[in-house]
Amino acid sequence: MLNDKPSIEKLRWIMSELRNPETGCPWDLKQTFVSIIPHTLEEEYKLSRYSY
Repeated sequence: MLNDKPSIEKLRWIMSELRNPETGCPWDLKQTFVSIIPHTLEEEYKLSRYSY
């Protein structure tokens, strides 16, 4: 199912599964743009250290 979709479509599908109100991940369902900022900044920092 996922193998025949372009990368952005895979990402959108994964996000919709994680945020599905009935079957999604409880942690993902609780996240807001504000609550995810620290995690996003941390991941960006990691990427910047290893991306040359």
